[in-house]
Amino acid sequence: MVCTLRLLQVYVFFYKGYKFIRLVNVCIIGYTKRHIFCDLRIVIMKFRLIFIASLLFTSIMLAAGLAHVFSLPNKINLSRDEYLISQQLYRGWNLLAIAVVATLISLVIQTVISRKKKGIFFPTIGALICLLVSQAIFWIYTYPANRQTNNWSYLPDNWMELRKTWEYSHAVAFIFNLAGLILIILSVVNKKTTGHPAIV
Repeated sequence: MVCTLRLLQVYVFFYKGYKFIRLVNVCIIGYTKRHIFCDLRIVIMKFRLIFIASLLFTSIMLAAGLAHVFSLPNKINLSRDEYLISQQLYRGWNLLAIAVVATLISLVIQTVISRKKKGIFFPTIGALICLLVSQAIFWIYTYPANRQTNNWSYLPDNWMELRKTWEYSHAVAFIFNLAGLILIILSVVNKKTTGHPAIV
């Protein structure tokens, strides 16, 4: 009788221990699944923010370029004094460099996270190339004109040549920025049709 009771106690002990361990495992697995799901949602949200950032900062750059393009026909034939006065309107526009840097960073990140999705990857690469070409135009043509005129605080003897270089370089850069924005929009559309970008 005593042995039977002892065996029953051992059985109850192990049976309750098994149920307890099973309960703990269920809780841990459930928590882990919820945790992974929450982390996944956070990652996906970050990916969406990258796409939004690419669109936002590229649009800011494009807006500045559009202002240059619209003003070009009215400025290209201004007299010396009138042109010098009109150029003072661009004081403080160097802050747009923040948008340029932010655009390039967001596009690089977008390229990395979408490398497994060809419908997103290739338009993003195309947009990045367009914006890099736009920046090359600025540093090769526009910036030297700014340096020679001390940011258009005075006009040297060759100011008409510098004006043409400055105005038309902005116009050409605008075309590349526009192409970049179109490609970013295409990548966003492809993201919607193919699902979430690849997780790295």
